Amino acid sequence: MTRIDDNGDAAAAPTISLCMIVRDAARSLPEALASVQPFVDEMVIVDTGSVDGSRKIAEKQGARLFDFAWCDDFSAARNESLRHATGDWIFWLDADDRLRLPHIARLKALFDQLDDRPRVYLMDTAILSTGDLEESCFVTHQRLFRRHPELHWHGRVHEQLAPDFPELGYECVFSDVEIDHLGYQDPLVAERKARRKLRLLRMDYAADPENTSTLLHLGMALKTSNRREARSHLLRLVLRERGSAAWIRWAYDGLANIALIEGEPEEAIRFAKLGLRLFPDDEDLLFAQAAAYYALEHYDCASSVLNQIPAEFPVAAHEIRGAIQY
Repeated sequence: MTRIDDNGDAAAAPTISLCMIVRDAARSLPEALASVQPFVDEMVIVDTGSVDGSRKIAEKQGARLFDFAWCDDFSAARNESLRHATGDWIFWLDADDRLRLPHIARLKALFDQLDDRPRVYLMDTAILSTGDLEESCFVTHQRLFRRHPELHWHGRVHEQLAPDFPELGYECVFSDVEIDHLGYQDPLVAERKARRKLRLLRMDYAADPENTSTLLHLGMALKTSNRREARSHLLRLVLRERGSAAWIRWAYDGLANIALIEGEPEEAIRFAKLGLRLFPDDEDLLFAQAAAYYALEHYDCASSVLNQIPAEFPVAAHEIRGAIQY
């Protein structure tokens, strides 16, 4: 393929590798691969021990398949996929990720405009809920990036790319491509995954108890099952990291929610306000503050805070609005 560069000259289009790690994903893998297969130059699949038809499906759809013995380390498996990738750009998906038709078109348009500039594209992932009464949540991932020999994954779970992209001179670009993640729709599967993630986080914590990402994710994972330990990890973060790093908002939100669960709305308001000093428009912190005011029956204050939250977020905000109204 060729493209026209900024000078009007023909240039070879950059190549794109899809990287994916799978295990027993025969039910979800065909659709995941089909959504991007026409737009990538190769599909690199690392299989960590499937006993179903995943391997045959991958080969049938033209993927390059590699075996990797599972070692309780998602980063190790992802790094194996990077090791085999040959494209100029890396795009990664999980087997239970999906792109709806409008977003497939947006992804193709994004691929068509790639060049040799060092960039990383961030995309929102919707973690679809397990039932009608639960909300989906969104996380942002570095999904598409120009390949670099120093880039690698680290962390057994909630894995991150390192070095930080700005250190390598990369520009971070937010994309309008949105990905649906279906892996938590079955409550039993979601519970099993949660137990696995907690086990791997504890392994990471044992190896490096000062790691910021591990402390954050361990604190968030424990906020309903072991609130004392969760609070300890999150407090360490907010006391140690006094800057306005983006992830600090989640630590304050976690602390506010723990206080709400424990029936301490005044404490929840305190943590929400501390977070809002750094992130005044953060919807989760605003909602935690409103919920605390509501618990204290300070309905005017709750209503005032809720009015700062966009009407579409979150669903629970509408319920509190309705309770105040009626």
